[in-house]
Amino acid sequence: MRYSFYQPYSIYEQGKRPNQEDSIFPRHHEATPGSRLFVLCDGMGGYECGELASSTVCESLSSFLLSKPVFSERLFLEALQYSFQKLVEKSKGKGNRLGTTLAFLAFHEGGCLAAHIGDSRIYHIRPKDGKVMYVSHDHSLVNDLYDAGEITKEEMKTSPQRHIITRAIRGGEKGHLSQPEMKHITDIRPGDYFLLMSDGMLEHMDDDDLLRLLARQDIDDEGKMEWLKDATAGNSDNHSAIMVHVAGVEDGVMDVSVPAPLMQDEVRKERKKVDWWKVYFIALCVLVALLWLIMKM
Repeated sequence: MRYSFYQPYSIYEQGKRPNQEDSIFPRHHEATPGSRLFVLCDGMGGYECGELASSTVCESLSSFLLSKPVFSERLFLEALQYSFQKLVEKSKGKGNRLGTTLAFLAFHEGGCLAAHIGDSRIYHIRPKDGKVMYVSHDHSLVNDLYDAGEITKEEMKTSPQRHIITRAIRGGEKGHLSQPEMKHITDIRPGDYFLLMSDGMLEHMDDDDLLRLLARQDIDDEGKMEWLKDATAGNSDNHSAIMVHVAGVEDGVMDVSVPAPLMQDEVRKERKKVDWWKVYFIALCVLVALLWLIMKM
């Protein structure tokens, strides 16, 4: 499949934090309709450490993949291991505080690979049908408690444990690379939206809010991102987002040089025809050989 996209947009806000611990690729305002790789990392570890962790993983992961001619799941896992090793190297002398989440999208001929570690979220939304086609499952303690029936959706928003994540990419001597959760998406249609969001974007927003916004016909994509930016202006945490809007989807062209399978009756006819040609060819060769021998005598 071949995909075309409208201009992607991003949000990259510091919120009420003293520093920016989110990192995105392509960088803010640098994505183009030709971009096919998107990364969002939300760093942990406090001042400087979170920023270093997210930028290290975001930059090393994207640069590794961009240096390769063809994308695959195996290549993504190699890139992830490479970025983890880079984080371990950068962690030297900084203890075990460095860590980051990851939200990842890569569009390729077979569809799209969505992968995440932690509570940075991925959405696939189809406004034409009024559906959230896919939303990633947060790797967080409150999400586990909700799944177990211990707390409600409303309690998740105010729980003192809401910032505890259960998977991450961590550096330091006790560095650990959590298993990414991956989703292969092949049902992609014109008009679909894909979004990457750090958890800071979601302080006062839910899935229905996003669906209503993307379904609006009175504002364009830039206006939708401005609306999101205004709606999250008062959020306390760093908040980042990337929005990718699918413009077109083209089917691959079948190789017409490969013959279609023959039905059984056609196979018999084909074999019979080929056998007769063999007979004629052999007889002709014998005749030529005899004539050559007669001429030599």
